[in-house]
Amino acid sequence: MRASLTYKKLARFANPSCEQKIRFAGLLENSNKKLALETYEGTLTELLKVERKTDALAILKRMTGLDPSERNTTRLGELASETGDTKQAAAAFLKLGQETEAGGANPTQWYERAYAEDSGDETIALGYAKCLLQEQQIGAAIFVLDPLAGSGNASPEFRELYAKALLSANRLTEAAPLVWQIFEQN
Repeated sequence: MRASLTYKKLARFANPSCEQKIRFAGLLENSNKKLALETYEGTLTELLKVERKTDALAILKRMTGLDPSERNTTRLGELASETGDTKQAAAAFLKLGQETEAGGANPTQWYERAYAEDSGDETIALGYAKCLLQEQQIGAAIFVLDPLAGSGNASPEFRELYAKALLSANRLTEAAPLVWQIFEQN
């Protein structure tokens, strides 16, 4: 409470620095999320103006923690992609894809962006390949799944989807071992 009052007094006489605003917003996170988000938003704008993208990324992570809306998660993914943090970008786009899918809409664009950031993640590859199979893009789905098929420790869901894609493409010889594994497990 005292820190909030001190910050407000300081703000009347001088424009607080970005670091001071970040600390103030951090103090507000538990007591006043709305004001914390507003403070983070203002600080984010200032940081992006002066091209401090790594600091802005840290702010966006905190904002997404407070308000995981589509807008904040999208901004987090895009900024992480710009700064080269491919894992964070892929995670943000994957989250958007999963939320869109749960909402009943088409998540293809989000899975595609996540796959572009991290093509080695099995969860992302599965989501993207499912979307491609629904759109009857069987060759593309096989292309997405092929690199992960040789890893040897693929999940049963992955093997089943890969077998389905191979069967749809009439590549029966390649699908046979996968189908036998699925048959023996069930």
